[in-house]
Amino acid sequence: MTERQTALLIGFGSWLLLLGCFQIYSFGFGGDFMFDDFPNLEPLGHWGVVDSYEKLLNYLGSGFSGPTGRPVALASFLIDSNTWPAEPYSFKRTNVLLHLLTGCGVLLFLIRFVSLARPEARSSGRILLASLCVVALWLLHPYWVSTTLYVIQRMAILSAMFAIFSLWCYLNARYEVARYERLNGKAVIWMFLAGMLFVLGVYSKENIIILPVCVLVLELSLQCQAPLKSTAWRWIMAIGCVLPSALLLGYLIYRGINGWDVVDGRRGFSVGDRMLAEGRVLWIYLSHIFIPQPYTGGLYTQVVAFGDWFGRFLGVLGWSAFIFLMVGAWTLRRRWPLLFPGITLYVVGHLIESTVIPLELYFEHRNYFPGIFLTFIPLQLAFSNGVPRALIWILSLTALLVFAALLWMRVSLWADYRSLVEVWADQSPGSVRAQLETSKFALQSGDLTKALVYFDNASVAAPADLRTKLWGVFVGCALEGEISEKYAAELTHHLSSAPDSGGILQYLTVLVEQVSAFGCHRVTHQRVEEWLHAYRSSARTKSKTDRRVEMLLGVNAVNAGLPGQALQYFREGVWGLRSVNSGILAVSHLATESYLDEASELLEEVSDSYEAGELVGDDVDYTREINNLRQTLSND
Repeated sequence: MTERQTALLIGFGSWLLLLGCFQIYSFGFGGDFMFDDFPNLEPLGHWGVVDSYEKLLNYLGSGFSGPTGRPVALASFLIDSNTWPAEPYSFKRTNVLLHLLTGCGVLLFLIRFVSLARPEARSSGRILLASLCVVALWLLHPYWVSTTLYVIQRMAILSAMFAIFSLWCYLNARYEVARYERLNGKAVIWMFLAGMLFVLGVYSKENIIILPVCVLVLELSLQCQAPLKSTAWRWIMAIGCVLPSALLLGYLIYRGINGWDVVDGRRGFSVGDRMLAEGRVLWIYLSHIFIPQPYTGGLYTQVVAFGDWFGRFLGVLGWSAFIFLMVGAWTLRRRWPLLFPGITLYVVGHLIESTVIPLELYFEHRNYFPGIFLTFIPLQLAFSNGVPRALIWILSLTALLVFAALLWMRVSLWADYRSLVEVWADQSPGSVRAQLETSKFALQSGDLTKALVYFDNASVAAPADLRTKLWGVFVGCALEGEISEKYAAELTHHLSSAPDSGGILQYLTVLVEQVSAFGCHRVTHQRVEEWLHAYRSSARTKSKTDRRVEMLLGVNAVNAGLPGQALQYFREGVWGLRSVNSGILAVSHLATESYLDEASELLEEVSDSYEAGELVGDDVDYTREINNLRQTLSND
């Protein structure tokens, strides 16, 4: 086959792959928004419609998901809607298109890297075909569904996309230096583009800050195969990669040492226990990647950071195994040059989210960028002379068919959120969130038996979890129309020593909102106020959580017909949070229940404090909103 025929075949195969992958994913476009989608996308509607430069700046400055605010990712959501509420279909479709574009970047990256790492294998046809096969495996892998069809994880997709194109630009710059044996204009342009894409990646999601470390690993791998003698290139690597990598690794080491035994109040584990637990978690990730399954525990997968000696031993064993693999791959680098970067970059890709920063232990989307580099492993197999070509073709085609079928199964499930949550609950019986969410849906649909079954599952999985006990109020009211005095008193007792938890606060919020409609014996506004006071009195809650509880106490008092008491609670909460948003929200609650005098009084206090700089909010001028609210109150 001539090179032209090979290129045509590769081009046709690429388009067929992209179209086929898009078609399979399209079965999941009908799914709903979920979890973190709502708080991150709601700012689209804070200014009605984002249709002016001023509103655009306000919206792009409203991000809160990371240190940068992630404005690039926020800007991408305007592709699908400039207001809120919106339909999820377009958001999910755009996510998949970006996933496909990322796959194109992976293909370019692999082709360029292999041509540099294996100069003896410069047969373009073989490189193109092998690279296309492994990219097909990556694109069709069912493990990425929880990234591509979870709208807010566009942040992870964009950061990975910009990062892989940045690495491709770096490789092109290196190719130019190797070709002319000096740093030329083209190499400078490629490096400039790599830097710009890196910045875009960081402002999409901060985990891509590890990209300089990735470049160092690639450079180390390539120096063994095709060393460069350019002094200018070495200076670029030293200043642009070695220095920032040293600063980043130094920061992570410093943070790990200083916080090793410090227990995070929200997570319930120390930095040391988290670091060791991730030694197990990374192997769980790999088991799902190399042995794909139709369904997993998804967003509700439960992993525990064991603090006992055996749990820590497993963590040490897990990290030791990775070190052993990296060292082994390094010693075999001349024979199998793709193994070392594949294994090492997978670990490097997890440095931010899977080491000492106290995030939750397990999320599948954290593998989206690191998983790209695992494609080096099957690519190395394709270039191994000891493996028959016919066997490679058979394995490749079989894997592609299996991956496509598994992808379709998982995507189809994601189109039905209730069924999805139930599968997650069955896959992760130890996940309290999964059991409670399934119980909630069963209760909403009137299936009281199923609601009780999954509530009991949650009680068995974590009998001391306050989320389970709070949900027990809903289940008890639905099944029997009441809860016992003993249950109510025990809940008060447990809340008085409860940890700082967004989950507990969420259930208390729902109780406040729904208590008026309950008609449930012993679940009254007075009882809810007792529970809120108990949680606020806990020594384990942080000041910000206490202020949010005071806001809930205000809402509860409004619903109970006690505007004077509500005004007192709102003042404590609003000025405790120093939030003009909370102040406007409190005024709205009072006005909605026709407590106009109290609403007007609070509005003037909020207005004065905002003008004095005592209350703050997003990068928005709230004067117009306050004036509009004042006008509405005067008209009423």
